[in-house]
Amino acid sequence: MINFLSTRSGFLRPLISKYSTKAINPSKRQYPSKDSSNEVLRRLNYLDNYERAFQFFDNLVKQNRVTVASLLTILETCTRSGQIQRGRQVEQMVNQSSQWKYHVRVQTALINMFMKFHMIDQAEQIFERIRQLPSCDTIVYNSMLVGYLRNQHVEKCFACVEKMRSRVRPDNVTYTLLLNGKFVQLLSEIRTTEFLACTFLRDKQRGKAIHQELSSNLDSQHVHLQNALIDFYGKINEITVAENIFHEMTLRETSTYNSLMKAYLINRMAVKVLELFEQMKEDNLDTVGPIGFRPDLITFMAVCDACEQLGLLNSPDKTQQLVLTLYFVFQIDTYQYSMGEIERPRLFYDPNSLSSFNRFRIVHTHFDLTVNFDSHVLDGFVQLDIQPLDNQSCDRSSSITTENHEIPNNHGNILVLDSRHLDIKQVMLKSDSTEKVLPFQIDIERESLVIELNDLQLDSNFSIKIAYATSSTKCTALQWLTKEQTADKQYPYMFSQCQAIHARSLYPCQDTPGVKSTYSAKITCPKPLTVLMSGLQSKHDEATNTFYFEQKQPIASYLIAIAVGNLVSHDLSSRIRVWTEPSMIKQCQYEFEESERFLTAAEELLGKYQWQRYDFLVLPPSFPYGGMENPCMNFLTPTLLAGDRSLISTIVHEMTHSWTGNLVTNENWEHFWLNEGFTSFIEAKILGNLSKSNGKETRRFHAAQQWQELKSAVTTWGDEHPYTCLVYRLHNVDPDDAYSSVQYYKGAALLWHLEQNIVSSESKFDEFLRSYIIKFGGKILNTDDFIAYFQSYFPQAPPVDWQSWLYTPGMPPVTHDFSTQLEEQCRRLAAQQTSITKDQLDALNAKQVAYLLNLLLNKQSAITYDYVKQMDVDCDMSKYSNCEIRFRWYQLCIRVKYEKPLDDIFKFLEIIGRMKFVKPLYSEFKVSWTEMIPRVRIFFDEHKQFMNPITAKQIEARLNANN
Repeated sequence: MINFLSTRSGFLRPLISKYSTKAINPSKRQYPSKDSSNEVLRRLNYLDNYERAFQFFDNLVKQNRVTVASLLTILETCTRSGQIQRGRQVEQMVNQSSQWKYHVRVQTALINMFMKFHMIDQAEQIFERIRQLPSCDTIVYNSMLVGYLRNQHVEKCFACVEKMRSRVRPDNVTYTLLLNGKFVQLLSEIRTTEFLACTFLRDKQRGKAIHQELSSNLDSQHVHLQNALIDFYGKINEITVAENIFHEMTLRETSTYNSLMKAYLINRMAVKVLELFEQMKEDNLDTVGPIGFRPDLITFMAVCDACEQLGLLNSPDKTQQLVLTLYFVFQIDTYQYSMGEIERPRLFYDPNSLSSFNRFRIVHTHFDLTVNFDSHVLDGFVQLDIQPLDNQSCDRSSSITTENHEIPNNHGNILVLDSRHLDIKQVMLKSDSTEKVLPFQIDIERESLVIELNDLQLDSNFSIKIAYATSSTKCTALQWLTKEQTADKQYPYMFSQCQAIHARSLYPCQDTPGVKSTYSAKITCPKPLTVLMSGLQSKHDEATNTFYFEQKQPIASYLIAIAVGNLVSHDLSSRIRVWTEPSMIKQCQYEFEESERFLTAAEELLGKYQWQRYDFLVLPPSFPYGGMENPCMNFLTPTLLAGDRSLISTIVHEMTHSWTGNLVTNENWEHFWLNEGFTSFIEAKILGNLSKSNGKETRRFHAAQQWQELKSAVTTWGDEHPYTCLVYRLHNVDPDDAYSSVQYYKGAALLWHLEQNIVSSESKFDEFLRSYIIKFGGKILNTDDFIAYFQSYFPQAPPVDWQSWLYTPGMPPVTHDFSTQLEEQCRRLAAQQTSITKDQLDALNAKQVAYLLNLLLNKQSAITYDYVKQMDVDCDMSKYSNCEIRFRWYQLCIRVKYEKPLDDIFKFLEIIGRMKFVKPLYSEFKVSWTEMIPRVRIFFDEHKQFMNPITAKQIEARLNANN
């Protein structure tokens, strides 16, 4: 059964099939016509731009331009944004108007709104006022039924039907609601209706009475109602009646077969399930048309349950054989991914990609490239296997907009790919034996490659082969190092960093996290260098020094990774290997020796590791991040090599991304917290589980560190800055410009709040995390998907102030208490009036020292020059090699203009490229030590050519900023 509404949809949400491509600014004094006003509101609603929607509606009120449609939409906005006070204001305006007070559709929308806010009394008052009106129809009563179901008022639901019978005739929707809560799921995505359905379905007398009432007028074409009856009789153990209904149906869907299969399972009739499965196959072959009865995940699970009842799943071999049988019999993708599902292609919105991902979808990418260190380019071709999307078969559960997608003929035979500064030489349509040259255009301003497909038949997959080369100077995805910039200083080095939107400078692609594809690669480089990629190496041709790779799990473009250098490796376990330059391998071996223990701990919490190998590469110090979660080959910064294993949290973080980020992926970068917030939250859990002493205290202390990092980030942005929201808008914004630790640690704080204050059970929340990964593994999701799933999993949980947590800038609305002995020890030292002594500092571990420095930084003006100088004299802060400590100490010195470590600070900035360290240090100079800015600018200009291009861009922007 196709889920045709968004998880964010309300009962009366309009279905919009087309959108204007022009940006809308409701603050302008150019008001559209009445007919188009509601289109503006609806579009703002889809963009979740609630405040602008309210402003636009206020202007409509002032201009006396309110229509029925705009009222319905603004009430939808009130519901979606959680603004009940706004809703009450609209209600007051409506009731003061003779035009709207008794308008049935407007009043029905108010009923829906109040029911969603669990304000049943208000909804009932409206209902009683309008139900005597001649215009009160079945829709009004059904809205009350949906509301009662949502709020679990079973008896009121049936009482409402009795009132209904005295006024209007119940329809098929009414009966479906009564028999089985499935239809309300279609309308409002309410999990609790499953419980209500069970309540109804165990009431034999009422259920049979309803069946008897409608039997004389039962429409055999009404599939949902017939399915509800099959479910009903299956659950009351009258399977013969269920079978009769099935056989008498003149129109069936996949859901019909699923309903009868579930009925058989309830009654322990597993053989019947397999027989029905065979019948489904035969019916599918006999069906006229392209679709037929295509099995879905529910079918698959029903067959697996039947096989389990029959004892057919007692061995992995038999299970695998069953999956393969299902896959090859039906030739569908449903069972391909980890015995799970690859759902219908999902339509989605991404403001940072102009590619035509909602018209075509890349399903496989093949690279054939040569690495040229002399010219600093990758040269060769990429082949893209592309699936045309039939909108009829797509999942529309994500809200879609075409804002900023103004490429002409985006829905015709035009393929648009993201492409930044690539030298495109030729584009060919590739078939089995021929290659046909295709015309193309390069739109530099839009960073797009536009390919004309001409008269190509778009009813099946096709392949495009693109000959190209990367730019030697403008490829933001690649950094080329001379041999002098490497640790061993013998050979040049190259590595990539594609997150967030730099893959488009590596190859023409759909550069959005919402598109996942498998890939293969053939990469040739000079001897004796080694190529590593974010896939498994399948072959190495030593004669040509060509390396072959495969990544059989679909991944987003930002996870494509390549590194080439003089690299050696050491096996840490049977599935973990560390790579780096020869001079660093022993240090890496010691620092990461316990990696297998970390991965095992992650599996215990999150489930089986899906990527076969967990290898990682320790890069040169110019790498811009602490780590990058490229699957099968994580990239790590050498700043983790503290010599005491005190910085293991980063590798735990990157490991965790193997589940949250790589498997479960944010739909676009506006929902980045779904990647990083989850990962940071789980990272603290795993570190607690790994602790050999007090795990809970270890976890709380790590969470306290995250909280202080969050405070620092919010202070840097300013507590009113939109980038301190968890979900923010990226229209015309590079995601790198909005990047900070807010999405990491505010997201982690939200999940801590849900676990500790809403669910109030760590074990139950752990079960939810595993369920969440199973549910969304291999898929993309947005924040609304997460909220809907959380609410469905915990239907009885207290309400959550999602608006404040997700869309309000600044620190979270709830302050957590992370106090532990470790944390209190640091807090007492930070609070004392005198400078910290050597004995006091030596009593702390490395993590505590870093945390203490964070506390001092967050004290702002309370720390003086004399305090810092005395601390340096007493404690000799230059002795620390731990970069997390050095970075915070340097930031503190810059803040108070303490000049002694200046040369060390500039040496640190010359060597280290990790943005977590260098961005705050440059910013601190700009804010706190303006006299030093001329020297800082000269230093930056001298060294930016050696920086990673991502880092250089961010630092230059900070130095040039007005504030």
